[in-house]
Amino acid sequence: KGFRRMGQYFSLRGAQEWVETLEKTAPPSIWSTATYTPLAKSQQILLTRPGNVEFFFPGSFKQGGDYVQVSEVAEVHVIVAYDAETGRCYSGLCLQAHPNFPHKFSRTVEEVKVNRKAAQKECADDVSEASPSMGKLSHQCSWMSRSPSAAKLSPRMVKSASRTSMLSMEKLGESDEPPPTREQQWFCCLFYAIKEGILVYFADDIESCEQVVQSVQSRYRDVQDLEASMKNPAVPCVHPQAQIYRHLVGGAPPVAGRVLSRVLQEDLARDFQIMPTVEKQPDSTNCVVFCMRAVKAFQMCLRGFDIVKAGESNPSIGRRAGDIAGEAWERLWHRV
Repeated sequence: KGFRRMGQYFSLRGAQEWVETLEKTAPPSIWSTATYTPLAKSQQILLTRPGNVEFFFPGSFKQGGDYVQVSEVAEVHVIVAYDAETGRCYSGLCLQAHPNFPHKFSRTVEEVKVNRKAAQKECADDVSEASPSMGKLSHQCSWMSRSPSAAKLSPRMVKSASRTSMLSMEKLGESDEPPPTREQQWFCCLFYAIKEGILVYFADDIESCEQVVQSVQSRYRDVQDLEASMKNPAVPCVHPQAQIYRHLVGGAPPVAGRVLSRVLQEDLARDFQIMPTVEKQPDSTNCVVFCMRAVKAFQMCLRGFDIVKAGESNPSIGRRAGDIAGEAWERLWHRV
């Protein structure tokens, strides 16, 4: 069973070949392998790198006009997608909220702000240019006097309307109320580290989060297939999908929003590198290291023997793959 899928790679190749493969891997990016579009911000956002994430009591963080309130009752899952042919690993952190305490995502509604003094001056200039004098207006509207029930313009009416208009202009832009937002509730929140920052996806079920992590591997394969087809168009490229493994780490602390905002602030200040050196490890990050740091910040544990146990219990992974991955995870756990 260890020779199937995940175990297949480690059964046929050595550790050095795995390292060489990872060193040649391009960082995931919104321009190549990560699925992201600014037009779909109702369900995903990008926390840019380097950028500041602000924390708001009790458990919310924001960047720009995007607000995320993390549920106080949630479970922490680490979602891993593994490509058996190349040995690449893709990891994301998912917080699955309790049905009665969902995550909340709000976006500031963009609105045009008007300078009060400039608007008053422009309005007065337009009125003086476009509005005729009272005498000319009375002459143009003299036809109204032919009707017994016709309305008559008086200087008092014009003055009252002008005063009302000026009062409404004075109130414009002086409100101290916060900008309007559009709030949505979600049961799952996925964090995935990429070159440009950290992608945050929202979903109603954890299976959708698994598909997001798996899509990164699929887009890597699309790029490889395009390069291969250009070299040899006669050979079709057929690859199996990456295998998905989801590990439940445990229940997140009630202050998960506060803890996670600090993790995001520190991680966005780091450089994304797939294979950093030991010296550069504190200043570097990637999708796997980000998950490790978040789990540690929650004061939870995910050690190498957990990976080994997962390999033994899952036929699609195998004991050999679990041993190698567990050993690599344990070494990295002590370095981050």
